[in-house]
Amino acid sequence: MSKQANPKVIGGFVLGALALIVIVFVIFGSAEFFKKTYSFVIYFEGDVTGLRTGSPIKVRGVDIGSITKITPLYDKEGDILVEVIIKIYSGMIQDTLGYYEGLRGEQFMEHVVDRGLRARLESQSILTGVKYIKFDFFPDSPLNLKRMNESYFEIPSVRTTQEEIQIVLRETLDKFRAFDFDKISA
Repeated sequence: MSKQANPKVIGGFVLGALALIVIVFVIFGSAEFFKKTYSFVIYFEGDVTGLRTGSPIKVRGVDIGSITKITPLYDKEGDILVEVIIKIYSGMIQDTLGYYEGLRGEQFMEHVVDRGLRARLESQSILTGVKYIKFDFFPDSPLNLKRMNESYFEIPSVRTTQEEIQIVLRETLDKFRAFDFDKISA
C-alpha cells in the first residue's frame, strides 16, 4: 500500500523552487557575474566632486562600464591626483570595419588611445551634481600619462570644459592686471 501524496506539500515545493529560481536570476543577473570585464586606471588632476563608485563610463551616451574605486594620491611632484579604477565590459564597442579584429582589453585600448581616446568628467545632472566619465576622441590633446599604477593600463584624461574656461579666465585676468593703466591714461 502506498501513501497518497499531499497536494499542499507538492504545491509548496513547486512554489519554493520557482522562488529560488527567481532569486538566483536576480542575484546573478544584476551582479554581472558572467560578463567579461577589463580594468583600467585614469588619473584626474582637477576636482572630481560628484563622481562615485558605480558611476557609469559612457561613449556617446552609451554605458560601457563603471567605476570600481576612487582614491586620492599624493604624487612625486607634490600634487594631489585622483586615481579612478574602472571596468569596461567586453564587446560593448563593436568593430564593424575590422580595424581591431582580434584585439581585446589592453591591446584594443592601446590602439584607440594612440588615436586620441581620452577620458573626461561630465555632469550627468546639473541639479544633483552627479558626474560620470565620458570617453571621446581628442586627437590634438597631449598624451599625459602619470604611470603610477603598473597593475592597470592607463587611459589619459583631459580637462573638463569648466576647467578650461577657468584657466582662460585666469590668464586673461593676469594679463589685465599687468596693464599699467597710469601710463596709458597719461
